[in-house]
Amino acid sequence: MRLTLPILTSLTCLTAVSTTLAATQGQIVPVAIYTGLDAPFGLAYDPNRDAIWYSHNGANYNFDTVRPFTSFTPAELSGLTKDSRGVYIIGNGTTAKSYSLETYLNTASLAFDNAIDRIIAQVPGEARLVEVDPNFVFDPGNPDALPWDENSSYRPGSAPFVPPLPPVSDGLDVDGSDVFWSPEKGSVYKNGVLFIDKSNPAQKVPGQTIDEGIAGVEKAGDLVYTVSRFSDVNGPRSRTIAAYDADTGELLAYDPDGDETAFRWEDMTFDGRYLYVTDPVGNQDPNDPAGDIYVFEFIITPVPEPSTVIGAAVMGLLAGASVLRRNRK
Repeated sequence: MRLTLPILTSLTCLTAVSTTLAATQGQIVPVAIYTGLDAPFGLAYDPNRDAIWYSHNGANYNFDTVRPFTSFTPAELSGLTKDSRGVYIIGNGTTAKSYSLETYLNTASLAFDNAIDRIIAQVPGEARLVEVDPNFVFDPGNPDALPWDENSSYRPGSAPFVPPLPPVSDGLDVDGSDVFWSPEKGSVYKNGVLFIDKSNPAQKVPGQTIDEGIAGVEKAGDLVYTVSRFSDVNGPRSRTIAAYDADTGELLAYDPDGDETAFRWEDMTFDGRYLYVTDPVGNQDPNDPAGDIYVFEFIITPVPEPSTVIGAAVMGLLAGASVLRRNRK
């Protein structure tokens, strides 16, 4: 099995070890939480503006932004509070929202195509992706104008409607020529072709049922990360993160018990250092309309298969920095 991650942070080889590695456990490590947001749903990192766009779940039709966590200076971080785990809490007033678009696209999963400088969005109720212009300026003389073409379609066929699933997606990512798309409670499609099958035991995270499926999806380096659902209930540890080989779709790692803040994780993005995921309901009170965006690392500790162990090694790998291409979502 080939296991390649965006960054190798430590490697201590005690003796020789086989390169064949078993699919193993990962650990979700929360770094920061953006709080007090209005039901964030879709998520996309925009490297041209160094901003993270998010859509809203509900009646808010804007695309808004927060600063990426990597943009905070040490002085700014020192002024933030931390929770009991040492996770930074970033209030809405701290995020320095710089960009906002009125799109009339709500509950839309998002991606970003750096090559054309466009936000890519799923049209709710349609198996169609569209290009949204982040430079659009509202014209009071033409109030019906939108920052996207209602008659256009971005890379037709990339978001196939698969009955009986509704044509709404929880995850979307554009990486060069590839489009990764995950419909609600569904599987993951790569350029319109089934890539991670929620009914395939070899690709399913242990503890999942077929009906729970996948929410967010994000490619980072040689891995595709997913928000895999343990439960349809909005509650702690109802979601987890899994990592797959971006070429083969092979399950490489997963966090076996999710995370205590995972109330309703949806779409994902990657800023070249950290993974981000939205929670439209927030982790403090599932009935609170304010939502959160989580920032985390996903640490994978590969374990040699017992039959091939020659020695012992400990490898700590983070889904993080030094990805050469930053044309993530």
